[in-house]
Amino acid sequence: MEKLLPITLNNVKGFGPATISKLLKYKPLPEKNEDIYKWFINNSSATEKMIEKVSSDYMNKAISEADNIIKKSKANGIKIITILENDYPDMFKSMPKQKPIILYVKGNINALYEPCIAIIGTTNPSEKGIRVGKRLAEILTSKYKYNIVSGLALGCDTAGHEGCLTANGKTIAVMPCGLDIIYPASNKELANRIIEKNGCLVSEYPLGTKPNKGYFLKRDRLQSGLSKAVIVIETEETGGTMETVRCGLEQKRIIACYEEDVSIATMEGNKKLINEEKAMAIRNANDIEKLVEKIKKLNFNENNTEKTQLNIFQKD
Repeated sequence: MEKLLPITLNNVKGFGPATISKLLKYKPLPEKNEDIYKWFINNSSATEKMIEKVSSDYMNKAISEADNIIKKSKANGIKIITILENDYPDMFKSMPKQKPIILYVKGNINALYEPCIAIIGTTNPSEKGIRVGKRLAEILTSKYKYNIVSGLALGCDTAGHEGCLTANGKTIAVMPCGLDIIYPASNKELANRIIEKNGCLVSEYPLGTKPNKGYFLKRDRLQSGLSKAVIVIETEETGGTMETVRCGLEQKRIIACYEEDVSIATMEGNKKLINEEKAMAIRNANDIEKLVEKIKKLNFNENNTEKTQLNIFQKD
């Protein structure tokens, strides 16, 4: 039921993470499939409008769809974790809002429970940006034992994944689609290597779900949410990278940006974040060491984000 109920509610059109989270707080949970509709109509968070919209037949259809999702996922080697289960990752628990209700995981699920840092940036970085992204991932993996999180996109994401794999580390790709679809398709071989090297692919979406613009935006909060820090290699002042940064700031994650004295469009976002004191600058090995020391001082607690508020510019 800890898997079936959240997936069932997720199949109800118009029910988002916030609504589902409120519904799932109603205890006790139903014990059998046939008890789900009664549990729903008695739920303290279910409004009259919701009950009017969701009939018994509608709910039974949603239950059947959820059951099929679970069976199909198992047949394809996809593990499912929901917010009701004990093995739901602690880093997602610490998110102040929009916690993912369901996670679909392909590969080594244990990678989700180990310390992670996100490496992100534009899909069109400079050649030096690619080298920097790879090298940062190598150092954070080999010397500091962090898993690297990114989104499997071209450019900076690929550099982060590749650098981690070069150092024989574990890397996690957060996908905007079902895990039977690799996006972009040109990174299919990279996705396979991530799994072969004890990393994993993770998504909020069941098999068969195609990527769309909204899903790309929603996955940004998961990249930062899973990570203790977010490192930006290169970014313009707008776009998906800055959305991930926004989510990271909201989640009280440390934000860091690669800094170099160059004037190119793909570094303007880096400069803006550093100048506004929203991010610490990464220029050399000493700065990486400072970042790691600041991460060690963080204390992530579920529903207690105040404890994660750390001035990243404090003197060591």
